[in-house]
Amino acid sequence: TGPVSSFSEFVVDAGSAHTEVFEFCIGEDGVTRQRSSRLRMPDGKSLALGDVIKDGSKDAFENFLQLLAAALRSFGAGSEAFRKARPPETCVVFLGATGGVRKIRD
Repeated sequence: TGPVSSFSEFVVDAGSAHTEVFEFCIGEDGVTRQRSSRLRMPDGKSLALGDVIKDGSKDAFENFLQLLAAALRSFGAGSEAFRKARPPETCVVFLGATGGVRKIRD
């Protein structure tokens, strides 16, 4: 995990080719930092929301959510230190889907 910050936002770029989680945080020193992590299957292949939607199974969606939760935890989200440093109203997760995902959905 990185330095404890006073504010964090997570942006999930859920696409037809890959899904990536970005953390943007403002540290106690006022400096904005950014880092990211791609969702990957156990075999190392990128996990794309488009593939999950195409599959359509409950297992595929549950796997996606488990990998997303793991990515958020890799940034420290959910840890006791994270919760103490960031009241719930200062931690935001935005989930966005690309045009390719919207085409698959429709």
